[in-house]
Amino acid sequence: MPDGVRLRESGPMVVKENGAVIDGVEVTGYITVEADDVTIRNTRVRGTKNWWGGSCSGRGARG
Repeated sequence: MPDGVRLRESGPMVVKENGAVIDGVEVTGYITVEADDVTIRNTRVRGTKNWWGGSCSGRGARG
């Protein structure tokens, strides 16, 4: 994480908008991406006891 980045808190996220940008978020739970061309940067995902990450689908998905 770059110095000076302040993260806003969030619960689990489901991204369905093509071209969305998720930036500067501290996610408790997971991020599910169900769209194309989504960018996630400067973001921390803190898993819960039974789930720790995210899932990607769509064109150009990379995990």
